[in-house]
Amino acid sequence: MPITLSINGKQERLADGTTIAALLAQRQIRADVVTVEINEQIVDARRYGMTCLKDGDILEMVYVIGGDRPRGPAARAARSSTGQSRWAR
Repeated sequence: MPITLSINGKQERLADGTTIAALLAQRQIRADVVTVEINEQIVDARRYGMTCLKDGDILEMVYVIGGDRPRGPAARAARSSTGQSRWAR
């Protein structure tokens, strides 16, 4: 039975049991160029193969672009009250 989740703000359906690693492979995205956040929690890249996506999850994929500084909605959300990204520390 498929699951429905939000991926970078877009509702999508995936097969139940899909892991982050499988999703990245399907989309031909290298794990070393993306940071994945599920339900506002950053997932350690070493756990991508063990982390199954669930119905209703909110997934954000933030791509590392030159200089290893993530960009996108999750990166903006990661900024502290001082405006400094937690990745810049």
